[in-house]
Amino acid sequence: MASEFIADDVWAQISRAARRCNSPSHVAVAFIGSGASRMLPLKKGSRLVVDASRRTIKAGLTNPFELEKFYRKGVRIYSCNDLHAKVFVFGAVAFVGSANVSKSSRDVLTEAILRSDARSVVSDAEMFVRQIGLVEMGKDEIIALQKLYVAPKGASRKQSRRSRSSNLRIVHLDEAEDVPEEAAEPVKEGEQRARKLVKSRHRSDYVWNDFGLRYRNGERLLFIEGDYMWPPATVLFNQSVKGISVTHIEMSTQRKKNVRSVKARLTKKTYKRLSRRGVVTEAASRELLKLWD
Repeated sequence: MASEFIADDVWAQISRAARRCNSPSHVAVAFIGSGASRMLPLKKGSRLVVDASRRTIKAGLTNPFELEKFYRKGVRIYSCNDLHAKVFVFGAVAFVGSANVSKSSRDVLTEAILRSDARSVVSDAEMFVRQIGLVEMGKDEIIALQKLYVAPKGASRKQSRRSRSSNLRIVHLDEAEDVPEEAAEPVKEGEQRARKLVKSRHRSDYVWNDFGLRYRNGERLLFIEGDYMWPPATVLFNQSVKGISVTHIEMSTQRKKNVRSVKARLTKKTYKRLSRRGVVTEAASRELLKLWD
């Protein structure tokens, strides 16, 4: 029984838990944006409570086209006016925090969640979702809301996105696995394209996941695998292939470094930061990049 505070790659954690849950989930989240059905892969029979009021739909905060996608997957959808909570229950684990189901939450905003597998917490969280989900929505109601929907303008937070893109993002890799057999050929074609884009003294590579996580083109990534870190990589492009997300990257041909061996060259704060995923500060980025000069 444990609780964990998570402030890095919040949506990687939530998406992975949703995908790995074999039973119906219970989710209450204020707003559902474009791409939500991929970010939150709920199983048939799951319960999803959102704010689907006319005011919220007209403001573009909840996307009824995404609600229809959930409905077609067999998810039971409920509306709760003035909902602001974000509660996710997947089997024996619960997440409570700040994250709406939107691309801005995943790619731009600074989010945090608390993960707990304490039985009392999971039970109370599930009960909360059940108690506020009183008005179930049908297909006709969801389609009618689509006529009211006004998509949010795409100019949101562009400056924030640019300012963060120059900083390194730490990515912790699990043990490498081959892509699923049905995705092998398209990924191989992506590798061929990537090799044509790399600079001299650089090589191409790729990472993949099955929970919809994508990195921005041009984003700088620092991969840590066990006790080793790889040279900083730059995202070339992404592929969506047979239910998986593939990110093709470019990196130097320099050898990987043992994390403990660089401790003396980093400030205590930056060295400690290596243990957590996510975008690091500008100062930490400079320190880490100097390791490869």
